[in-house]
Amino acid sequence: FVPVPWHYTPTDTARYSRYFSPFKKRKIPFFVQSATLNYFYLYPAYSLSLENHRRLFGEGLKSGANGFIMSGWTDDTQALMRSSQADMAFGGAISWNYSNTSDTVFFQEYSTVACSPRTQSYWLEAQLSLVEAEHLTREVFGMTNEAIWKNPFSEQVQSKYLDKRDKLRHARYLVESAQTQLREALKLGEDTITLQ
Repeated sequence: FVPVPWHYTPTDTARYSRYFSPFKKRKIPFFVQSATLNYFYLYPAYSLSLENHRRLFGEGLKSGANGFIMSGWTDDTQALMRSSQADMAFGGAISWNYSNTSDTVFFQEYSTVACSPRTQSYWLEAQLSLVEAEHLTREVFGMTNEAIWKNPFSEQVQSKYLDKRDKLRHARYLVESAQTQLREALKLGEDTITLQ
């Protein structure tokens, strides 16, 4: 039996240490677990999950964790795993002591491994646009997969639309830019399932 303390969103390092200290103090072997944040959001919240992986792994290592588990929860209606592949790869890589503090650099490195040379730049541009669009819409709505079911004519929703319409317009532009990149990549006929 190996206990697995888990945390899925970035927090301060002292909080992680409090999670791990009972195991460290009692010399109980443990693993730490993170997750791709593809639930609650229409597109994975990469900026949150990658940072959580970094902090959780780093503090786990300091506390003597024996391993790192990367999880993906598919019990939510919008948990699309294919769009989480880069996140899952990052979790796997960090558990082998991959160290990188730049999400953009990670996506560049990932694209050289996961994409063909011909589709690499298209995927990278699409990914960077989608990550930024997700961040902007999350700032406006919070959990975006719940937001799509809200009545667009309610005062609460309209006030968000009106007050933050510039962010939403920019997010839409970014998503459309990503679609353009992916459509161009699809014309090459390579890895069409992932790109779709």
